[in-house]
Amino acid sequence: MKKIASLLMMLCIVGLAACSSGKKSPSNIVKNYLNSVQSGDHEKAISYFNADKSEEAELKALLEKVTEMELESYELVAGGETISGDGKTATVEVIMTFAEDDEPTENTFKLVKVNGEWKIDIRSK
Repeated sequence: MKKIASLLMMLCIVGLAACSSGKKSPSNIVKNYLNSVQSGDHEKAISYFNADKSEEAELKALLEKVTEMELESYELVAGGETISGDGKTATVEVIMTFAEDDEPTENTFKLVKVNGEWKIDIRSK
């Protein structure tokens, strides 16, 4: 009985660890960013970038433009998350629909790991 209880406990711990690690995945960072954009929380949206203070003005201007375009909806592309072999960079494919566009557009977000956390890479082109 003790062995079964120990085994169940181990499975619960492994399951919780797997669930908690997914919360900070590149896809979830992009999703949290887009939710912040939709809700108009620009400060929160900026926190998902690897920007320093000198780049915040550029980001705020970008967020104003995105807000004006009215992001109506987005969908993460199934299988659209790719993490590099060294685990330092990632891309996330997203289909976004804006109020002014007739057709959804596919966008690629590039992310970089900074101090162990995924951030949207403002410096990538």
